[in-house]
Amino acid sequence: MATFRGDNRYNDLLPAEFTESYRVKLKTFYTHYLTALIQFKRADLNENDRLSYDIFKWRLNMNVEGLMRKDNRLPFNQFVFSLPLQFAQLGSGTGIQPFKSVQDYQNWISRATAFSA
Repeated sequence: MATFRGDNRYNDLLPAEFTESYRVKLKTFYTHYLTALIQFKRADLNENDRLSYDIFKWRLNMNVEGLMRKDNRLPFNQFVFSLPLQFAQLGSGTGIQPFKSVQDYQNWISRATAFSA
């Protein structure tokens, strides 16, 4: 997602989001921030910060709950957000991950190697 948002620091990575090990990492990540959120006293926050707190907490809880579904076992589909389509778009070198430098090509080779998973 970083690449799609213009953050090129991770252009060499392609996480296997469908694997159980990746989902364990996600749950650990979400749980870590839920635990950290408890350190804030919601009542002491101003109205705007309480809203941010509530949205953040809700989103983290929804993400943890979503991991209980086994949607990672669904086959790929033909729609825009399927990895095979995104992979081809990224590999064109003309879209959001352009090939303008040697580093760009090296990043792509690294990312492409991870696709086999």
